[in-house]
Amino acid sequence: MDPMLGPTEDMVEVENRLAAMPLLEALTTQRAVRRVMPGPVAPAIVTRLIELALEAPTGSNGQNWEFVVVTDPKRKMRLQVQYKRSWALYGGLGKRTRRDEQTQRILKSVEWQVEHFHEIPVVVVACLKGGPKRPFVPAPPIANSSHYGSVYPSVQNLLLAARAIGLGASLVTLPLWSNTAARRILKLPLSVEPVCIVPLGWPRGRYGPKARRPVERHPHHARVHRPVVGDVGEVEARHGLPGVGVEERGGRVHAAVLLPVPVRLPMEDLGHGTPRLGPVAAPRPAQRDDAHGLDAERQ
Repeated sequence: MDPMLGPTEDMVEVENRLAAMPLLEALTTQRAVRRVMPGPVAPAIVTRLIELALEAPTGSNGQNWEFVVVTDPKRKMRLQVQYKRSWALYGGLGKRTRRDEQTQRILKSVEWQVEHFHEIPVVVVACLKGGPKRPFVPAPPIANSSHYGSVYPSVQNLLLAARAIGLGASLVTLPLWSNTAARRILKLPLSVEPVCIVPLGWPRGRYGPKARRPVERHPHHARVHRPVVGDVGEVEARHGLPGVGVEERGGRVHAAVLLPVPVRLPMEDLGHGTPRLGPVAAPRPAQRDDAHGLDAERQ
């Protein structure tokens, strides 16, 4: 726990923390904090977090979110049962297929949250009213994206506000794998859909920097590119493009360049441990849904 941001119920102190936290620091140190203490979180703090969540934009300014605050131990235990059911499949698969150190740390952190979910003091369930589908009315796939895009900006606001105050928080969806069970547990009408959960508590650890891939690997201009990996000198010599150092394997620094697609590469290795790459077929043109206008301007 950050010693400067320990547990508090003083709303003046809470407002001071919100005002003092630079946005850049909040963005670069926010992370999923799953291990939290069972001590209480003041209801006024939770209300303030939701108030800041409501500042986020929604599609067509619909403001169609709802936030269900769960503190009742029995209800949390019922959600925990659903969490354990989905984690038994998802977590078991992750342990068998992802053996790198970072993923194993994440899996242990999630496993702690699964086992202690009923002890987490506050669970906020973000919901949406209405839905992307209407009976007997066909809708393009973008309808789902437009619908759920109205809740996640508000959830990110809540996470950033929790970071500024010093509360541990994370985004969870596995307890909601069954909409029917979740609605029954939360006593939700059919017009309200549970989308995700943000568990809240004062952290056992602390916020801080996290591992992220180099930004050079991700921006794409005009079209999606495919990364080509090899040793720095080999990549630059073969393709006449600057190599971007990304990692060291076997004592050799590897690099990546972004090649536009479609692209044809020679049938030969690009570097140590790199599979042979053959011709790459040109992708099919993307279909446009502009006429539907479902991605409304976010106000």
